[in-house]
Amino acid sequence: MEINKNTKITVFGDSITKGVVTSKGRRQVAECPAVSIIENALGVKITNHSTFGQTLSRLVSRGDIDKFLNDLNPADDNVVILSLGGNDSDYDWPTVAQNPEFDHQPKTPPKEFERLLLDTIDRLQAAGVRVCLTSIAPIDSKRFFDEIISKQANPNRILTFLHGDIENLYRHQEYFNSIVIKCAQAKNCSFIDIRSKLLYCRNYLDFYCDDGIHPNELGQRKIAEIILKQLKKIGRASCRER
Repeated sequence: MEINKNTKITVFGDSITKGVVTSKGRRQVAECPAVSIIENALGVKITNHSTFGQTLSRLVSRGDIDKFLNDLNPADDNVVILSLGGNDSDYDWPTVAQNPEFDHQPKTPPKEFERLLLDTIDRLQAAGVRVCLTSIAPIDSKRFFDEIISKQANPNRILTFLHGDIENLYRHQEYFNSIVIKCAQAKNCSFIDIRSKLLYCRNYLDFYCDDGIHPNELGQRKIAEIILKQLKKIGRASCRER
């Protein structure tokens, strides 16, 4: 994906792309969030529409994509980065705990997530927007279970739903990540792989807050490094194709 000073980048994401870090239940924006680091490195303006708890289904239902398209200047070199899926794959844990034997669906069921993502890409591309998807940053199941889920609902009842295996949390999120990859390939979108690059680091948990889902200050810088390296590779590939 070739980016120059005339490129206008818009990010639609969740708390990770917003740069949220957490400590003892408190949350704040990192001093050097990844998006700001990338913005300074590229020398372009990035409009960041990321919000805490954002899901693709909520983004669409609130008309955020509609508003973006209505305000779009087609003469600009517009790039949209979609970095969503982590919250879509999450559950309403208090509801799950009430009836752990029930086949509960995540906040956005997988088929609906895929449909919404493909439709969103179609609408953006039809307006001449270049679309880039990012993979979902991995979670640490144990930290997530201990620090977040267990404080929302009865952990033993949640474990019943998970069939006694907290790693089901990681695998479930991995399934949503595979949907993102599938959609990027189907629509020929640029794709930035944050997930596998973090997992390849043997100390990747050092990049995470205690909640196991939010990258810490060091993690935000690492994500910026990962994205910048891949953007350069995508840009070189685009030049060769020409």
